[in-house]
Amino acid sequence: MQEPYDDKWYGVPPAGEKPIPPRGRYIAEILAVIFIEFVLWGLYRYFTAPIYGGFGTWKFYVGHIIAAPTIALGTIMVYWRFYRKERGLPFRFTTKRLFSSILVGLFAAILWRFLEMVVYDSMAVAAGVAISDTRTFYSLLDQTTVGLFLLMTFVQFFVVGPVEELQFRSFVYDQSARVLKNWQALALSSILFGLSHIPIALTVYKMPPWQLFVAEIGWITAGAVFGALYMWSRNIFACMVMHAVGNWQLAVYNISSYYPARVNPGTDVVIGTLTAIVVNSVMIIIFYAIFRFYWRPLMRGEPEVGGRITAFIKKLDDERAPLQRRIAASLSVIVLALVVVLGVAAGAGTPSRAYSHVETKPHFTLEDRINLTERDSGEVYLYEGESFYLLLNSTAESVIKEVKVTVTWMDESDIRRLGRTYQNQPDTMEVELSGPNVTARDSGENPRGGEGRLEVTLTLEDLTIQELEGNYTVQLTVTLTDCGPYVGRLGMFGYVDDGNAFTYSLEVTYLEVKG
Repeated sequence: MQEPYDDKWYGVPPAGEKPIPPRGRYIAEILAVIFIEFVLWGLYRYFTAPIYGGFGTWKFYVGHIIAAPTIALGTIMVYWRFYRKERGLPFRFTTKRLFSSILVGLFAAILWRFLEMVVYDSMAVAAGVAISDTRTFYSLLDQTTVGLFLLMTFVQFFVVGPVEELQFRSFVYDQSARVLKNWQALALSSILFGLSHIPIALTVYKMPPWQLFVAEIGWITAGAVFGALYMWSRNIFACMVMHAVGNWQLAVYNISSYYPARVNPGTDVVIGTLTAIVVNSVMIIIFYAIFRFYWRPLMRGEPEVGGRITAFIKKLDDERAPLQRRIAASLSVIVLALVVVLGVAAGAGTPSRAYSHVETKPHFTLEDRINLTERDSGEVYLYEGESFYLLLNSTAESVIKEVKVTVTWMDESDIRRLGRTYQNQPDTMEVELSGPNVTARDSGENPRGGEGRLEVTLTLEDLTIQELEGNYTVQLTVTLTDCGPYVGRLGMFGYVDDGNAFTYSLEVTYLEVKG
């Protein structure tokens, strides 16, 4: 028997059997639950960041496996069972439209990240801050171990995606939509999803305030993508699959890409946010089209468009079909798609280590060239944890042979507050020059009240230059790794020092073709 069509829930009402309080109070309760989660996440990130050693380590992933379900879902469960005194789970699971939901979630994730790569790279090239490089699973395994890669895969597939979708879609969206219009609940859940990234952004990524503000736009619009998919499919598995596969692709892309195109974090955040706005808008339009022409007609019992394709999908979506068949079909599609994606990604380019096998073409030579030295300098302000990037391009006609950089910075003056003097502590800088098959770096802190100074020199081997025919990039990276605070005499109280300025002087030696 056909269920009556429901414009609010599309046949899948939210969890909860007990009467709910008035709108204002119920929204306040939901916000209070999420606020408590934010505080717990903030404390967790603050105390574990020095222990885990940054994003993507073994300790980071293992800790997340334990912390994510405990903090995010545990807080909701306590509220649901002990405050609301509900008997069941606060999350709604359904097998309605299971096959099409998983199908859409999977291929939406693949399309989502593909569009982001295309749009981001196009904007980066247009802005003059990108270079081409290899992005494959070969270079992935150069950067990390197989064990760590498998652990990351497990966390992305079975922890990050499912936990956040249960938290923000199945709980925040569903429960707020009981007292709000659908679009209002979508906006609320999307904003809270974006704000939930603040703890990791501040403690692990160490984003300065303006970058965090810009990045929030991207996270909120991503929340709108997941929310729109959930609102129109009414199947949480669609969002879980899209979130898990999308995050996994992003992690692989970041690990496997030696991509010095991101000249500085500010440029990366701005381009990334513009990319998110464009791509996420496209994804929401696609989801609405699927809802408008397939899911809604299916719910209403009306003829849907698409002919044989949707007829096949509808057959696997049929609730009268055995659940085992629908699950098997869904898993088969996932496995098939992942095999295709892995195959394409693994064979998409030449592994970076294959450079050692490149034969030098006979017409390229370093003979009959003249040495030409160019100098450049500049002053940059960095926040603690922020990095400055500068790319130097080498060509066959003008080959970079050697790069020397000198970085200097001054300790800030002491400050007086409320009649007391607070001494500024030393700042620590790290300078790195990286090129093909060679890296040079140094780090150090300034003497208190004095000048800090670092000098790094990078020299390219002739064999490397010939193998690459002079076409490569040398990247300068300057990082303010630690910014000493302003400390009182007893050393117990003080003020935060957000950042410092430094001056760099570059001396680049080129091998120029005569004439």
